[in-house]
Amino acid sequence: MTWGRGAVAPQVGRFEVLSVLGTGGEAVVLLARDRADAVPGPIGLKVAKRLGDATAFDRLRDEARILASLSHGNILKVHRLLEKDGLPIVVMEYVEGASGMEQLGRLPDGLPAPVAAEMAWRTAMALEAAWAAHRIVHRDIKPANLLVSLDGVVKVVDFGIALAAEAAGEAEDCLGTPGYVAPERRYGRSDSPAVDSYALGASLFGLLCGRLLVPSPSPLGHDASIARGVSGLSPAGVGPSGRRALRALVIDLCRHDPAQRPFGSALVERVRSVLQQLGAPDLQAYAAQHVAPILAARARAHPRSHPLWPHLAFLERGGEVRELPLDSRGPVRALALREVAEPADLEATLGRLGRARWWRSVPDAPALECALAALRGTRDPRAIARALELTDHADPRVGEAAWEVLAAAC
Repeated sequence: MTWGRGAVAPQVGRFEVLSVLGTGGEAVVLLARDRADAVPGPIGLKVAKRLGDATAFDRLRDEARILASLSHGNILKVHRLLEKDGLPIVVMEYVEGASGMEQLGRLPDGLPAPVAAEMAWRTAMALEAAWAAHRIVHRDIKPANLLVSLDGVVKVVDFGIALAAEAAGEAEDCLGTPGYVAPERRYGRSDSPAVDSYALGASLFGLLCGRLLVPSPSPLGHDASIARGVSGLSPAGVGPSGRRALRALVIDLCRHDPAQRPFGSALVERVRSVLQQLGAPDLQAYAAQHVAPILAARARAHPRSHPLWPHLAFLERGGEVRELPLDSRGPVRALALREVAEPADLEATLGRLGRARWWRSVPDAPALECALAALRGTRDPRAIARALELTDHADPRVGEAAWEVLAAAC
C-alpha cells in the first residue's frame, strides 16, 4: 500500500493501521498489519465505537469469543481479543472479498443461480458447525454478512448478535435485520436454529433476484404470501426443474412454523440437493469477474484522511492495549476513570459553548476548538453533553477536540 512521501501508518499497540474498511451500527473495521508477525499477512481490527452502550461492547466481546471457539473454513477466524480504555478490539482474519450485498450492486437482477446456491450451501454448513459445536444461533444471516473472497471461498461474518442455546430462553430482544427476521422472533419466542434457516431462505431469494422477500404480517397468511412472492422467481439460465427446486427451497426455509423448516444437517443436505440440480459453479472464476472489480473500486487512502478517523484517533494516544482471554465469558473490567481537575473558568467556557450561533459553524471552528480544549479534564455533565453534540461538527478539528474532552473524562 503506497501513500504520499513521509506518511506513517497510525500505531495501535503492536499493530499498524493501513486503512479504514468500513463501519456498522456499533463498530468500525480497520485493515492492519501485526508488526510482531504473530499473524501472517494483513488482518482486520474490529473496534467498538467509543460511545456505544455497554451492551454493544459486550456483544463485540461475545462475538470474538464465539468466533474463537469455532473452527470452520466458512466462518471468519478470530485471533485475539484486546481492550483499550475499556473498549474491545477484535483481531480477526482479513478476507479480501465482497459481500453478497456488494455483489448485488454490480448484479442488481441477481447473482447467477449456481453462485447463490453455492453461497447458501456453504452458509448452511457454517451454521451447522456453529450449532453442532456450541449450540450457537447466528441470528443475523443476510447477504451483507456473506462474503465471497477473491479465491472463491464463502465466509459467514458478524456473529455480533449470535446467541448460545443456554441463553436463548433469556433473550428478550429482537435484534436482527428486517426482512430476514423469522416471525417467531417478533413474537418474543426463544431462538432456535430455525431462525437462521428462515434468514438463509430470505437471503437466497435476495441473492437470486435482488429483491426483499416480504411476507404477510398475519400468521395465517404468511406461507401463502411467501409462495406468491417466489412464484415469479426465474433466474436466468435455469431450466423449469431448477426453478421449481429453488422456489420450493425458499418456501420451505421461510415457513411460518419453525418446526417445518430444515436445520442442521437436514438444511445442508436440502440446499446441496438443489445445488446439484443447478451444477456447482467455479467460484474463483466468478470472483475474478465480479469480486475483483469491487475491490479495485474501494479507495485505500491513508487512515488519517478517512472521515471516520477523528473518531478513531484516540487509538493512537495513551492508554495501554491489553489482551483479554478468549476462552472465558466472565466479566471484563469497566471503563477506568482517571484523576481529573476542574478548569478554573468552567462557567465562562460553558457560556461560550452555549452560544447557538457557534455550533456546527465552520468559520468559528478555531474558537470552538479553543473552548473545548479549556474543558479538558472536567466531568461536568453540561460540558460532556455539549462536547458530545460537537463530535459530528463539520470541521474535523472541532470533532476531535470534542472527543478529547470525552476521553479526558474517562
